[in-house]
Amino acid sequence: MRKLILAVMLSVLLLGFGTSYAGTASIENVPGGAGIAYFQVGQGWQTLFNVQNVADNSTVGCSAAILVHVVLYDKFSAEIVNFNVPLSQNDNWGASMTLAGNVITVTPQACPAALPNSPGMTDAGCAPHSGIITVDSDGIAFGYITAAITEMDCGLATPQIFTTTNFALGNNDGNPWNDTNMTGLDVVSPNWIFMRTAIVNPGFGFGFAMNGRMIQHFLNIGAIAELAGVDWVDTLPVPDNTICPWVDWNNNLLGDILAFNGTDDFNGIRIDTWELYATLILDTDPAAGVTTAGTIIVDNCNLTASRAGRHSILGSANNWYWARFNETPGITETTLITVAPAATGPGNVGANPMLLNGSVFDDNEAYASVTITPLEAARCPFVWVPAEFTTACAVPAAGITHSTFTTGEFNFFFRNPMYGFSYTATANFADLYPIVNEEVAVVLTNIQPQGGFPMLVMTDLPFPLDVQILFPLVSDVGRIGAWH
Repeated sequence: MRKLILAVMLSVLLLGFGTSYAGTASIENVPGGAGIAYFQVGQGWQTLFNVQNVADNSTVGCSAAILVHVVLYDKFSAEIVNFNVPLSQNDNWGASMTLAGNVITVTPQACPAALPNSPGMTDAGCAPHSGIITVDSDGIAFGYITAAITEMDCGLATPQIFTTTNFALGNNDGNPWNDTNMTGLDVVSPNWIFMRTAIVNPGFGFGFAMNGRMIQHFLNIGAIAELAGVDWVDTLPVPDNTICPWVDWNNNLLGDILAFNGTDDFNGIRIDTWELYATLILDTDPAAGVTTAGTIIVDNCNLTASRAGRHSILGSANNWYWARFNETPGITETTLITVAPAATGPGNVGANPMLLNGSVFDDNEAYASVTITPLEAARCPFVWVPAEFTTACAVPAAGITHSTFTTGEFNFFFRNPMYGFSYTATANFADLYPIVNEEVAVVLTNIQPQGGFPMLVMTDLPFPLDVQILFPLVSDVGRIGAWH
């Protein structure tokens, strides 16, 4: 029976459908222009992965075909393999990820020979892709996947997004392969895709599935500098609402870097460090003569070179998280998965120290302190004895010690943009708990009508935004709201 349930779950993942719907936010279970997901393979584990195009030709008013750039990274943020996936309107592409030795292979599933709705197009992204990956001592390899729209076939300048995209207009022929690739350019993606993964172990007959974390109004920034310009905008009230003089991305207390080049390659757009922070993507006051479109929102920047003043879009806005665990010796085992994409690795800068600390609480509020140093992708077990420690979690080897607690919550603080979950496994089932973000940052300027903002913006809850800003006549700066 359990194998039948597993088979049904896999078919839904690979053949399923969706509904429509850095950027301005990374709200759970909402489509975006780019996204991140976790994978795990080896020792019977495999990962099923799919990307859905939620746009429809009739709704958009032009061809909704897109090309999506997919990249697999290992736990150190080193690239394993990258490739492009074409998607027509409402199209879904799915693949399985398996491990043989130290080779991971991505094999498309139920893939048609021709791209739907594209006359004469034969390349539907059906070829398998393989690469070398580091395998841990327990035989498991893991990392993360990024996906980003890199070409659009639509010929309209404003296809169903809040801001004018500067993607090159497509030719509306239904074929996303022959449109302009926006790799390396400053462009805003429409919120047309979402990702799903299922991590399964057919031998044991169990698995768990989840949606990827999408970034709404994803802004690709080809390169960024520390020095003055319009790369940074301050959202705090007068007298601190000026363009920032510089931001210390490499943490040397100097504004000495003229250009950090992004990691976009010939195939397409990738997610870089700075693209995980809140960005203003709509210039609502072009008459002011200075555009702030495409700037990263940083607070307190004219008081000191700012790093902590940046607002993370991916993960919790205040850097605090909650993760559930159930660790009963001989019965259940819980593992915490954290992914901090682009925190290090080639071409990426600006990461905060990879330090995660907090307290493990049992259900009676007793607590134990925890400090670990996770990798960019980390698989951290809740451990009882040192023999259970694993390098999969951290360097040096560590795990999450939790006194004698068998169930409870791990409340932790982590500065880098992050997403994750915890999963509990027994001999015959596995279950997943999403990590709870204490706050979610949303850039309001991009989702408000253009023009001045003479009033404070309030949420639909009985309390105001964490940052209240009065803009008498000018809306040429960004604003951050945090919901919690």
